[in-house]
Amino acid sequence: MKLKNISIRFFTSLMSVAVVMFGGCSDDPFVSPDFTVSGEATTVTFELSVPQMTQVTRAALTEDQMNRVENVWVRTYSSATGEPTSEAKIITELSADEHNSHSVNLETKSGNSYIVAVANIDNMGCRIDPETGEAGPEQSLRELLKSADSWQEFLAITVKNPNLVSPDVPLAMSGCYLPETEYPKIEWKEQNFTPVFIPAAGEVSYTMPGAIHLRRLVAHVNFNLTPGPDVSIVPTSYRIFNVPLRAYAYERNTGGEAGGSGNYPNATDRVTEDAKEEHYTNSTLYDDRYFTASSDGSYSFDFWQLENKQAGLTTCQTYTDREKELKGDGGRNTGIYVNLSGDMWTPANMATYVEIQCEVNRRNGGQVNVDGDGNIIGNNSGENAYRYGNAIFTVHLGYCENKDANGKATAATAQDFNCRRNTNYNYNITVNDVSNIVVEANGEERQPGMEGVVNDVTNPSIELDCHYAAFNIQITDDERRSDQFGFTIEAWDEDGNLVSFTDGDGDLSNEQYANWIELRRTNNENTLAEYKPREGANADGQTMLLSDLKNAQSHQGGWYTVFVNEYVYETAANGDESNSVSWRNYVNKPERRFWIRTARSVSADGESIYARSKYAASQKSIQTYYSVDNLTEAEGNIPAGTAIGVENIDETRGLNLRQSTYGSDLSNGRYNVWGSWLEGRNNGSTADKKWNNVVDVTKPLTLPAVNAQGISLPERIAYLPKLANYGGSLTYNNYDPKPNSRNAEDYIEAINACMNRNRDNDGDGQIDASELRWYVPASGKYLRLILGRNSLSNPVMDYAGVKKLFSKEHNGQNSSLLMYASNNIILWAMEGVSTSAWGEHRSNPPWNVRCIRNLGTNLSTVTNGEKVAAAYKHDAATRTVKMTYYDELSIRKEKFESPLPAHYIWNADQSSNYNMVYKAFEYSNGSNEVTTGTGNAAKRFRYDWHGAVESAVFENNTPCSSLNTNGQKGWRVPNQKELAIMRNLGVFTNIPAGNYAASCTLEYYDSDGNGIVLSIDNSKRSYMATRSDGGTRIASGTNAYIRCVRDVEP
Repeated sequence: MKLKNISIRFFTSLMSVAVVMFGGCSDDPFVSPDFTVSGEATTVTFELSVPQMTQVTRAALTEDQMNRVENVWVRTYSSATGEPTSEAKIITELSADEHNSHSVNLETKSGNSYIVAVANIDNMGCRIDPETGEAGPEQSLRELLKSADSWQEFLAITVKNPNLVSPDVPLAMSGCYLPETEYPKIEWKEQNFTPVFIPAAGEVSYTMPGAIHLRRLVAHVNFNLTPGPDVSIVPTSYRIFNVPLRAYAYERNTGGEAGGSGNYPNATDRVTEDAKEEHYTNSTLYDDRYFTASSDGSYSFDFWQLENKQAGLTTCQTYTDREKELKGDGGRNTGIYVNLSGDMWTPANMATYVEIQCEVNRRNGGQVNVDGDGNIIGNNSGENAYRYGNAIFTVHLGYCENKDANGKATAATAQDFNCRRNTNYNYNITVNDVSNIVVEANGEERQPGMEGVVNDVTNPSIELDCHYAAFNIQITDDERRSDQFGFTIEAWDEDGNLVSFTDGDGDLSNEQYANWIELRRTNNENTLAEYKPREGANADGQTMLLSDLKNAQSHQGGWYTVFVNEYVYETAANGDESNSVSWRNYVNKPERRFWIRTARSVSADGESIYARSKYAASQKSIQTYYSVDNLTEAEGNIPAGTAIGVENIDETRGLNLRQSTYGSDLSNGRYNVWGSWLEGRNNGSTADKKWNNVVDVTKPLTLPAVNAQGISLPERIAYLPKLANYGGSLTYNNYDPKPNSRNAEDYIEAINACMNRNRDNDGDGQIDASELRWYVPASGKYLRLILGRNSLSNPVMDYAGVKKLFSKEHNGQNSSLLMYASNNIILWAMEGVSTSAWGEHRSNPPWNVRCIRNLGTNLSTVTNGEKVAAAYKHDAATRTVKMTYYDELSIRKEKFESPLPAHYIWNADQSSNYNMVYKAFEYSNGSNEVTTGTGNAAKRFRYDWHGAVESAVFENNTPCSSLNTNGQKGWRVPNQKELAIMRNLGVFTNIPAGNYAASCTLEYYDSDGNGIVLSIDNSKRSYMATRSDGGTRIASGTNAYIRCVRDVEP
């Protein structure tokens, strides 16, 4: 008998719920189905739907991306024999237009069957051997499904885990036929193996009453951290443990259900203790860039993972029981969770959990009054101290199911350690205090899921940036000789593990994580000691480590200068770091810390510490926007594996910048500083200027109070030596941090602004090339910083923190937001990548610099030209730019195939993605630029879209649509960042002087100075553009060139 076709009509909606509907045509003939015959050729029609997963945080995926279905594989299998009863059908003509129907023919047979589907089959996966549990070679789901010629072969298919924080789209989905057309509230693991009887329908199609419901294979996990009324919190990192590397494409039950799916609900359940890495990811550390801060002091983060279904033992009765660990020798934790595994490791111990490291301090820097054990007392009979907590919270996923009728947790809830597919989890954590850490350190473990360090410190905490630093402390001889005196150092190793040294105890092979703090005696509080190395020709035996302090010679007055090294772990003594990629192990890490204490208590398991300290200090790591996974390739004289490191804040802000000299290299600021300022010789090792010409190493840097342009800063001491005063004639300006100041102490040479971030490491007074590590960037590097802003904890421009500009008259008067570049260029940061020469376009002296450092390069010499490869790759032949070496946070994940809407330079919500660059883009051939006239007007387009905030307007008016030919699509007007990259590549050198190339990016601030949080009147905003000599903005209606671009795959 000839098999009949299944006529399937489907719709795709990319609204809040993406639905692919399979419905019968309205003119289908009446069908009288036969439910008694199996094996007959038949035709059925049914629906296919995708349920909604609510979006609640800054997740990398928009609702559109979460629901996207680009292709669907459909097949039926006999529940009796496991043989396929139809050929596989792949549906690819999916449309975003819900009124555009599609027909699909599928041949099947009547009888009890499984009707299944898998969507987005170009995701990767593998097949699991049902006998051994071993994973086969990685293939696309498309290839794996091709060979799924039995029910068992289909069940053995798994999907690969996605990137946890930035998954590629579209997401893999799967589903089965169910009798309901609405999204059902059911136990999927049971329904997946409930066969459906397909009736014999003769020569016509039978419309099945239900639908195939697709479900995503991932869970979306959201964490929300809220401070209690008395504390403030700053989360510094989180780590995710025990995430499965793969999950079954088709969900399984917990054991032996019909269809022979086996007794393993997770694809990774046959894990063994000594081969965990074959089934689960190693823990990955995510630093503070992955948190989203709210104005109320709360934070959130989220991630995506495959299912991991685990159950606790009946001994787990309360939430506190969930994090109890088996204690080993000396009361130390073993990593075995007793209410998952009992007294020995089992696969159940692999339940997913998250560790969150968080600073917990008293609100507004307040003090507490504590007794000798660190208990807060209310009668002021104890000692006042600043309390600094560094807590680690452990949270196992789950604790959501089996609640009672009133929604309250039960013992069964405590035993829920599940993370289920297609589920949106919200974990809300309120941090009230760190007192339980103090209690545990004194002997009692009240809260197993909370560990860490609590320090009650006499002096305010010292917060340092990533470069060299110096400051004074006072430790008397009596304090040093006390039995309780000591220190603790904490740092992060290359694997993201916390390394701790206390009183000299620690792994000596890791001494680089302890030896970054040195001390020398000084005479008084206000005089810094001159640095001398502990070893080498100029060593004098007076520089010591913290471990030497207790037994050091008597020192009357007790004043010491603490020298903190830059947050770098390199071994080259001469500064030649070329071909070293060690920077990957210390950039974008949590802060490292040290305490000089007078008392200490440690819990039995060693996880909680309470200390009374006199001093506490922390140092931020170097920021970078370069990927630590994809290293740059060698280019000419540039070695492989180079990157740019960035300081976190401008510690000279408040001093008036002036310029008497500058360099001419637009990419190499280090060479500008060396040759134009330090009078260093090309290829030379030593500059003509000495350290005492540019820095007063014996005086701390005092920053004056600022009260200008709406900015109020107190007078303060930076933990750096003083920069030399500006040597030229003072010019007074009303828009300086210190307006119209006559005090020479308020002025510095702009190109010298970063020299105090460096140090005379060999102590000879000469400025060696290897000692010029931190420098004022050239304009080309500022551009790169802005392209990578989403990867920086502290980007160059803080749009969220500047809601309104000081001056609405002209941005040149908003000099508090202008940045200085060492090649005589000013970056107008409020406009993204707009630039000018110093004083050009009515610009006033800039307030800011952001010092940078080369990573993975040879610092033993200084020569001109580029020394660090760009984080993007350019193929001039194909006119393609690939964002190969950028950190993932700076790359747009969504590929746009239609014109971008008008959008702002930056936006806190998902529209901020519009001004990001996809993995790769292609720009149009110069001969294909749009022309609207002849002669001088050729290749120009009237850019008059000031009201165009909806994408439909751009689609109707875009000058790029004519390029969508010969199978190409997605040509559009570039955003500002794409435009900036093209300018940097010289794409616009043929534009006549005074003409512009335009983007579809709107400026953040309107003509009244209001940011988008205050006004979205786009008629008062200009479009961001460029000329051949720099970025700028243009008013709506300005004639401009358009160089079209489109997203492509790298």
